[in-house]
Amino acid sequence: MLPLPLSEAPDLVRWRGSAATGETIMSGIARANRPACLLLAAVLGLPAAAQGFELGLPLACEPLQSCWIPRYVDLDPGPGMHDYNCGSFTGPAHSGTDFAIRNLAAMARGVPVLAAAAGTVKAVRDGMDDVNVETIGKAAIADRECGNGVVLDHGEGWETQYCHLRKGSVVVVRGQRVMAGDKLGLVGLSGDTSFPHVHLSVRKDAQQVDPFRGLAGGPDCGAGASPLWAGDLGKRMPYLPVLLINMGFAPEPPDWTAVQNGAFAERSLSLDAAALVLWFEAFGLREGDLVSWRITAPDGGTLFESEKAETKSQARSFRFSGKKRPPAGWRPGTYKGEIIVRRPGSDTVVQLSREVELR
Repeated sequence: MLPLPLSEAPDLVRWRGSAATGETIMSGIARANRPACLLLAAVLGLPAAAQGFELGLPLACEPLQSCWIPRYVDLDPGPGMHDYNCGSFTGPAHSGTDFAIRNLAAMARGVPVLAAAAGTVKAVRDGMDDVNVETIGKAAIADRECGNGVVLDHGEGWETQYCHLRKGSVVVVRGQRVMAGDKLGLVGLSGDTSFPHVHLSVRKDAQQVDPFRGLAGGPDCGAGASPLWAGDLGKRMPYLPVLLINMGFAPEPPDWTAVQNGAFAERSLSLDAAALVLWFEAFGLREGDLVSWRITAPDGGTLFESEKAETKSQARSFRFSGKKRPPAGWRPGTYKGEIIVRRPGSDTVVQLSREVELR
């Protein structure tokens, strides 16, 4: 049993002042509505932990390309909640950092969970099914909220815990010595979770530590003076107020369950398609956020354009909109879809784009 059960064609990814090549989407972000010094700390990161303990990524992925952080440690000591940047990417008493992968299709392909630092395996659990907790209810996983998982002892009071691994994937045993980057298992959907991710908890002398703040703490809002992330990892995990993680085109209104299983990800569609529907998935949309949709035809003209305000805040969202096939049919060629999210009252702007060929 685990201790401390947890409740729980290439494009370009870029934000202001930095860029990195990616796989499937384009996204851009202007600075959020925060004091400049705090935003700089959140985006650029600060020196690695002075106490000699540092962490690598807990799964094999590229931040903002194939994994995202939708929930951080809850730092509010009372009934409220806020993450290290005074945002809402957390949950009440959330005790770790969640690294989400794109969807169930990615989970089925297998995303390795990695030891974030060298250590000794202290505890292991495997054998729990990969089932959305919203389907089975929390009572079915009571006292096993972490799901399948691993606890590592790093010495000098440091521990890390990895939760929600895939059933049958754990490849380490109690007492085994592992090095940083060694495979522990695969990302799954076991325990108290409704989306595939690994929940990383960090503890020092049995006390929770936020890896973005470290032991030294820091400003009220923003990265700590000595976060735990190794090397330039902090720079690769900037704090973004909205996460747009996936998008695509469909020839009909898409079903979210099908999207989660990898459907509607084609880069080409038939000219006989009854509609051209643009869809996207997001973490962190808030009530009042303005979502703009645009589909551009092969000749550069605007085929479809719309802007809608979000009517409620949601931790996770799935949206789609588009246009029926015109009477004259579709023109063959490449169509471009764009999603732009603007947050009124701030200068937050997030954008995704995707192309599809009709032939």
